[in-house]
Formats: sequence, structure tokens, C-alpha cells
Amino acid sequence: MKKTAVALTLVMLIQLTVLALLPVSAADAGQDLAGHLVVHYDFEGDTVEEALSDKATGGRVSDALHAYTPDNKNTDPTGQTVSPTLIDSDAFRASFDVDTERGTVRNLQAGAALEAVSSEDIRSLYSRDADNNVGAATWFIRFRLDDVSQGGEARLVDMRVNNKSGCMFSVLVSTDGKLCTNAAKTASSRETYFYTTDEKGLVQNGEYVNFMLVMETGTGTSGYTTDMKYTPYVSYGIPTCAEDWIPLQGTDYVSFRIDRLSTAPLSLLDRYDGAGSNNVTLTLDDVRLYNKGLTVEEMSSVFTQGSFDTVHLVGSQTKRNEQDGFYDLRFVAVADALDASRVGFEVTAAYRQDGETVEAEPCSFDTDVVYSSIRAGGETIMASDLGGTYVMALVIGHIPSHYQEVSFEVRPYLLYGETRIYGQTQTVRYPAEELA
Repeated sequence: MKKTAVALTLVMLIQLTVLALLPVSAADAGQDLAGHLVVHYDFEGDTVEEALSDKATGGRVSDALHAYTPDNKNTDPTGQTVSPTLIDSDAFRASFDVDTERGTVRNLQAGAALEAVSSEDIRSLYSRDADNNVGAATWFIRFRLDDVSQGGEARLVDMRVNNKSGCMFSVLVSTDGKLCTNAAKTASSRETYFYTTDEKGLVQNGEYVNFMLVMETGTGTSGYTTDMKYTPYVSYGIPTCAEDWIPLQGTDYVSFRIDRLSTAPLSLLDRYDGAGSNNVTLTLDDVRLYNKGLTVEEMSSVFTQGSFDTVHLVGSQTKRNEQDGFYDLRFVAVADALDASRVGFEVTAAYRQDGETVEAEPCSFDTDVVYSSIRAGGETIMASDLGGTYVMALVIGHIPSHYQEVSFEVRPYLLYGETRIYGQTQTVRYPAEELA
């Protein structure tokens, strides 16, 4: 699904009353996968520390990512471990851009890396069970490259023994924009498996790519290796159904060494040898590891439940109608792209009157009109000032002033056909003194 840039104009205000409500329901798709999610970096949070923490619900350890910069690698030439770069330091800010509003992290120079020190859940996943087998796994990576033509491979996920050698497993984009994996085949060699064929799965500049790699084991072999099968898929923008995922060139069962992989740390964005291996500007939006082989239907369901900050609420305003004493309330949200057919809000309203709380049924309102700027406080506010590309607004009008408190649960969404892609739900409350 390709994104299309369209010039947009004008603010559209939707007038309605709090009590004019239409019931809706939202599917709970994707929730069953939470227990299988053992590693999850979504780069969301109010602080950089929170943004770099592991949000997995199915894992045993939630690792925080530690930064290493070109001048402060994870190991020195003798292999001795050194301290990571402090995230409030100038060196960190020169190496990474952590955008807590959009939930992304971007590398600013080659030779820097974010590393999960313990990686206990990965070690557990790639360790043999009582029957000497390794379980299935699925890597999911949502990323964007902004300058593929600069050359130099872009490492999305990297697991290596140290900074000089010993690459055990990597998912990367090659110098010509092809998706591939490096994996240890024996104790002394590795193999590169290319998934992109011709234009199928080729990474283009400035476009969000969703890469899904299902890793399944065969009967297993004893010792340090197992038989591993790679099944890759790619999609663009926001995939909402199985048909949006493009199967790429996979492998049959190949020899794969797991003993050193199970002890290697996980790093994101780059290797740390400072050799210019990652010259491109790479933005990561989401990195996940599931302890099962996912289907494309399962992966598509994840996108419909607000896991990706493609649309989010940025604020609300009140305005008093002096003629009748009622109030209008405007909600404002931003969307990152314009590949949806419509945009909308799902709202649940409640108010207090005479000491009792009255809650209405959820309602939804959508439109095919968005805009590039809005007027607020006598000024023109651009969408980019609010952290997005396009703005959407909903005005709820005719709110009685005698309500003691009015609250709204607001959830913006994008529509792709009949499928809704939700942003995060936020609760907005206005006590009586703010409506007086």
C-alpha cells in the first residue's frame, strides 16, 4: 500500500450534541498475541528512558536499550566491556533522535547502536528444549530509510558476540535496498539469505516498510546447529488484511548455529565498529519478537489496535456561546500519512448532574476531509507544529453549562475500507469551574 501526498486545505468542523450518539463496537483483534510477545520496542513514552524500554508482555525480562556511540563502543579493542553512553549526554543526542511524540528512534551517525544488555528472553527462545528442539519465532520490524542511495548496509536487528566479529544473526537492508539476513551457519562461517527479488520487497526512500520474518525449525540436529526455515513477508504503510502482505523469497531448511546466538546481545540500528557500515539515515518505529510463527492475518490484526502511532489526539479546546450559555468542545488529532479512505473519532461521553453520573453509549463520526492547518487563539497552527502531517478535528456542541463535570474518552482512527486503525484512547475531563 503506497502513500500518496496530497495538498489539503481548510478546517472542517462537525457539529453535534453530546446526546446524539450512535453505538459502535471495536474488535479486540491482536490481543491473543500479547502473551507470545517476548521482545517489544515501540519507542513510545513520556521520557527517553521509557521510550527505550522493552514493552513486551510475554517476556520475563523487560530490558532497557543502552546506547553506544562511535567514540564509546560496547567493547574496546581488547574485548573489555565499557560503560554505555548516557542518554542525557551530548554524545547521545548527536547519535540518536528519540521522538517520543511519534514513537520512533532515528540514528544520526554511523557506528552508534542501541543494545539490550541481558536479552534473557531471546536466549530462552533460541535455547533447546528437553527434546533438543528450538521453537518457532517471528521477527517484526517497522522502519524507514531516508537515503538508501548513500550506500552502506543498514542493520535493523543485530546479534553478534563482540564488536569485531562473530555475527550470529542480523536483519538488514543491503547497499542496493534489498532485505536480507546474515546468520551463522557453522562455527567459522555465515550465510547471507536475500529475500528481495527484482522490485519485489525493494526498500524505497522515505517509505515505512513492515518486515515480518517467520523462523521455523525442522526436526532439529544435535550439537550446536539446527535446521531453520525462513519465511519473509513485506508490506508498506498500514497493512489491514492478509492481502497487503507480499511474500518474498524464503529458504528451505538450512543449517543454523544457535549456541552463540543464544548468548549474543541484541542491538538495533547499527553495528558498533564505527566502520561506516550504516551510512543511511534509519528510523525504527517498532521492533518485536514473538515466540511463535505468526500468520499474516495475525500480524495484520496488530495494526488495528493502536499499536502504531499513525494517528493520535493532540488536544482539546472549549468555547462558550454567549447567546445561550452552552459550550462547544473541539478535539484535535493528527495523522502521519494520507493513505486512508476516511478519518474519524470514537467518543464515549459522560456528565455529572445533581450528583449523579450519566454515561452515554459510544459513538463514532468520520469524514473524508482533513486539513493542513487550524486556527486556534487567533493564530494559524500547522499540522507539523502538532507533530503530524495532517490534522483532523471534531467539535461537540451544545454542552449545557449546568453540568457539574463533563468527560470524554476519545479515540481517533483511520479507515481503510471497513477496517479501522486506532490511535491510543485518551480521557478528557472538564470540571464545572472550567465550564463556568
